[in-house]
Amino acid sequence: MVISVLERRSEIGLRRALGATKGHIRIQFLSEAVPLALLGGAVGVGLGVLSTAIYATTKGWTVVVPVLAWGGGFGAALLIGAVAGLLPAPTRHLISLLAGRWTLAVLAQLADGGRRYQDLDDALEGVSHKCSPKPSGEPNATD
Repeated sequence: MVISVLERRSEIGLRRALGATKGHIRIQFLSEAVPLALLGGAVGVGLGVLSTAIYATTKGWTVVVPVLAWGGGFGAALLIGAVAGLLPAPTRHLISLLAGRWTLAVLAQLADGGRRYQDLDDALEGVSHKCSPKPSGEPNATD
């Protein structure tokens, strides 16, 4: 998840620039980390049960996997996934709004067919011009 945060700096900065709070970003990372951890836990528990079954049958034993064993596997996976989703929180919060503003500037430049802007504020004004609704009767730049 730390690598995911570092790779997604511009997306996080853009979301922050558009009004997302730190809590929104935390929830986003948790909602990605927990299902991934549960999937990993399911695969791990499945492989554990399979290896136990193979070993027990080769020895001629009855295959028994206690509920506590596979429940503990899922629980550990869930806990580790939640911690992994929350762990990079200090890194996420260091990402400034400036990264998002620069991302908006690049998007404005692309929307204008590669037009070069004098500074960041000029680019942001170009973005707001492209996104703001025109008076009725006039088509938007995106029409």
